[in-house]
Amino acid sequence: YQARYHLGAALLEQTKALPDDSPDRTAALMDAEAWLKQVAGGAPGEPLTWNGQLLLAEASRLRGDPKHAERLLVQIENDKPPREVADRVTAERVRLLLAGGRAPDAAELLADYRRRHTAVPGELQFLNAEALAAMHEVATTGGDRDLSRRLLMALESYVGQAEREVGGYWAYRCQRLAETVRAKERYGPALATLIDRARMLYASGRVDQALAAYASAQSAAGEASQPQTAFELGYTRASIELESGRHAQAAGSFRALAEQFPAAAQAPDAHLLAAWCLGRVYEQTATKENRLAYTQALTEHRDRFADSPTLHDAGWMLGLLEERRLQATAALKLYRTVPPEHRRAPAAEVGIARCHEAILARLRDVLRSTPEADRQREIGSFLESAGQEAVGELTRLAGSFPAPPAPLSLEEAEVGLRLARILLSRPIPDYAHADQRLERIFQSGETLTATAAPAAPSDGSSSPAAAETAGWKPLLRTAAQLRIVSLAGQGEFRRAEDLVRSLSGSRAADVLGILDGLGEVARDAAENTRFHVGQLQLRAAAELEQRRDELSPEEQQQLELCLAEALVAGGQSREGIVRYERIVAAQPRNARVRQRLAEVLVDVCGTRECLDKARQHWRRLESAATPGTPEWMEARYHTARCTVRLGERDDAGKLLAITRLLYPDLGGEVLRARFEALERELNDRR
Repeated sequence: YQARYHLGAALLEQTKALPDDSPDRTAALMDAEAWLKQVAGGAPGEPLTWNGQLLLAEASRLRGDPKHAERLLVQIENDKPPREVADRVTAERVRLLLAGGRAPDAAELLADYRRRHTAVPGELQFLNAEALAAMHEVATTGGDRDLSRRLLMALESYVGQAEREVGGYWAYRCQRLAETVRAKERYGPALATLIDRARMLYASGRVDQALAAYASAQSAAGEASQPQTAFELGYTRASIELESGRHAQAAGSFRALAEQFPAAAQAPDAHLLAAWCLGRVYEQTATKENRLAYTQALTEHRDRFADSPTLHDAGWMLGLLEERRLQATAALKLYRTVPPEHRRAPAAEVGIARCHEAILARLRDVLRSTPEADRQREIGSFLESAGQEAVGELTRLAGSFPAPPAPLSLEEAEVGLRLARILLSRPIPDYAHADQRLERIFQSGETLTATAAPAAPSDGSSSPAAAETAGWKPLLRTAAQLRIVSLAGQGEFRRAEDLVRSLSGSRAADVLGILDGLGEVARDAAENTRFHVGQLQLRAAAELEQRRDELSPEEQQQLELCLAEALVAGGQSREGIVRYERIVAAQPRNARVRQRLAEVLVDVCGTRECLDKARQHWRRLESAATPGTPEWMEARYHTARCTVRLGERDDAGKLLAITRLLYPDLGGEVLRARFEALERELNDRR
């Protein structure tokens, strides 16, 4: 009997998945009834008999024989079954009433049930919602708007009750039913059915079918003269394309929406998202064609939507693009267009600080690469003017930040950090002002990181608060490096040494993180300051050498690099070069170390032997890079520079001429200025 029951139940479920007019459905229903009749005729009062009778009643209802179904239900009730079976009888009787178009009777039956019982099972809760939905549809079809509205309110109230009382599966079914009713109320039955199908397809992970279904629903909404609905459906469809990584298709879909519905409130958002998707396409395949398409989309957005808040989003995005292309001056102008009250303002202010640093670094680099005295004075004047502009603008921005003891945000702290770095790298460093900015950053960091980090979400992702806390770690590490420099620059060598010594109580990896790159931070400081910082770095690195076993193999290699850097900065350049060469021999593919060794050989040593060694390293770096890339152009410039300084004028001239012929742009504005300065130096040597 068990096997017959399960076979009949499976056949009955099969019928529900087939169209009502399908011959296969009729055949499956007949087969199901044949098996279930054998079970329903079993011993009275047996659970299996009741289950068979219940399914047989359901089969009779599906076949369109409500009288036979009712007789079976009465037969079960006469046996006085337990509450669980009686509830299923009530549920099937409600379905019979709903199938017969008697929704008010079904609702009254359920109301009587609630009067007799304190708790209502989930299935009956859902059927009550179905009864309300059926009555709402009758009222809507009959044109009784007032009754329709009251029934919809009753349904939504009942769904809330189901969520509180039963939750789980049946509450979800009630929610979905209410969503369907609301959709029919808003869109009409035909369009609501299309939308519901599209949503279900997407929820089940069938993205391609869902996209096609949303396209059909959007077309139907247009034909039904519902432009706002058509826009929303198109927006949803394009968003699905975006989420599934189909950025090129999403760009076309969002743009088509903005073109087709220019008056829609979200038209600017759609157009901006189209541009954003083109930006992702450019990131994935960085071709000139993709870059121009992205640039054109952002420029067009700024022209078309000048009155929309998205204007400033587009300006910020265009600034990021220009900054990525090393066009710091152009990016700076774009970042400045973002008003203080806009949501992109904090990120734009950080961008302004980054651009100022890049411009000043470029001018210092050109100044170092220029041998002519007149040209040096001219560039030095530009550098001074640009430095004053940077300090003035960033100080003004920092003036709007919250006063202590309120902590700075992560973006505000980064602006302050970059301002401090600019102050320390000026021809006449302002150590005291830089120190004030750094102290403010430390106060904010201590306030924010002292707060216990919230528990991570159950899905394993990091919360925004946890992400911000993590963002403070590298910022505070850099601030500590700059603080050592600012204290040393003020002659506060004891305080600087105390700060370095205080690190000894920290984790070895954290100490290493601060020591690593400290010499690079101090590179633009005064010579006396660089020397003292190098001495401090050397002592700290030597102490850290005693804790080598606390470091991973990768961190131990990093410590070797710190020691080499400290030796050079502390005036022991010969020993530093030997250590650098040892690291390069052990890590021949480490481009960063090889490049730093080449720089030290030229800028610190400078003998003919060192210049020749440096050229060999730059040639290795050039060979390892893709021709024409920024890395390759950088290595080619230094190869030519070493050749010029070695006095090999003909070879240097050929090298520069070939480079200009193959790459007329010479790697962009920054490198082009350095190549041109090198060409002038070569001509002066002829």
